[in-house]
Amino acid sequence: MQIPNSLRARLLISASAVLFVFFGLMGIVLDQSFRRSVEQSVSEKLVIQIYGLLSVAEVEQQQLIMPELLQEPGFNLPGSGLAALVLGSNAEELWRSPSGIDLRIVDDMGIKFQAKLSIGEQRFGVTQNDAVPYFFQSYQILWQSGAEVQMPLTFVVVQSKESFQAEVASYRNTLWLLLLGVSIVLLLVQATVIRWGLVPLRYLARDLKQIEDGKQEMLQGAYPREIDGVTRNLNILLSREREQREKYRLTMADLAHSLKTPLAIIRGSINELENQDVVELQLRHNRHSEDDVIGTTAKSSASASIHNTVNDQVSRMSEIIDYQLQRAVAGSSQIIKRAFRVKPIVVNLVSAMEKVYAANSIKFDRLVADEDFLGDERDLTEVLGNLVDNACKYGAYRVSIKLYKIEANQLVIEVNDDGPGIPENQRQAVLNRGQRLDSVAPGQGIGLAIVVEIAARYGGTVSLSAGLNGNGTLVTVMLQG
Repeated sequence: MQIPNSLRARLLISASAVLFVFFGLMGIVLDQSFRRSVEQSVSEKLVIQIYGLLSVAEVEQQQLIMPELLQEPGFNLPGSGLAALVLGSNAEELWRSPSGIDLRIVDDMGIKFQAKLSIGEQRFGVTQNDAVPYFFQSYQILWQSGAEVQMPLTFVVVQSKESFQAEVASYRNTLWLLLLGVSIVLLLVQATVIRWGLVPLRYLARDLKQIEDGKQEMLQGAYPREIDGVTRNLNILLSREREQREKYRLTMADLAHSLKTPLAIIRGSINELENQDVVELQLRHNRHSEDDVIGTTAKSSASASIHNTVNDQVSRMSEIIDYQLQRAVAGSSQIIKRAFRVKPIVVNLVSAMEKVYAANSIKFDRLVADEDFLGDERDLTEVLGNLVDNACKYGAYRVSIKLYKIEANQLVIEVNDDGPGIPENQRQAVLNRGQRLDSVAPGQGIGLAIVVEIAARYGGTVSLSAGLNGNGTLVTVMLQG
């Protein structure tokens, strides 16, 4: 049986179970008590009927004489359900009321009426006559006529159980309907009480939602003693988390500031070198021959290409620092979305990777749809940068990059390498931060974890599988713009 994942449901179910068990036991006890009470009432009525028979009975010459009509009408009407018998000392029948014509007395029934019954003793019980149950009340006396004549007699009154069963059934139906009605009312009352009792938890959830949405910083409600300790500890935790986040933000800001200064110096030095090259080229042009000028011009062009590459990468580093700083300050759940073209990002990234891994002679296959995507351009650059960099590290000679849309703004990224691949039982592990299967290639094992985090912010997914034709690893990322 599955336990409901709701505190209110658990309380209501447990309270209902206790309530139904209590009322069930109460119903059984009341039913049995009423049944015994009715049986006692029947027994008392039958005793009164026996006393009535004794008052009209006579014995002459050891012969029992009873009037033809009795005071109780039920004894005079056949089928009334009430009959009377008088038995002798050996359970032989001495007299039967007119209403008992259809009452069949078998041998063991008479014995049952008299068994172990002493003079002046009464017995109440139930007997069966042709599958019809009857109550009986027997009373044994010793009739004395004269000084020496004594005659033991047993007076028996039999009454059908039909009226008793009808009365008990009526009471039982009324009882259980009443208990069911009371149970339903109490369940509604319990549900109301439980709902009222859990109001502080709803207030707590509301305040936590306010904190999550950034509308308040602390839990400010007045809570009961039972959860006051929890809210107090949550406020302490929130305060410490806020201090930690602020400390992290300041550390990132200091790091960005520390890195931007040397980057600015490098960029200034590059500009200074470019200016010196221009001046040197001008001087050589004035002092040397045309061949020297051509050689110097070629050298300057190569130097300018290197300067441009370094300048581009310095700009890229500045953008990465700004991007990571913005994520640290604003929070990873906030995305600044705008439409941008995806193809130029792939082109620039492949151009940079060809220079970084020039010694590996890697060939890049690109199949990129020239379409727009609604999101943060830096997020896509970060995802592609990590995926392509991993493919170049662990691939052999070829890396395939494929970007396409499957719906209006769902972008699918597929990066495939021709390396040794990742075993199926280890693919999930490499998606965790700090997990690496290879200790030779440089890295810290956080590239794929960053990809997973960015995909999660876009409501997307990351999956690993065997590459095309079973070679290498295929990483598939889906981003929802």
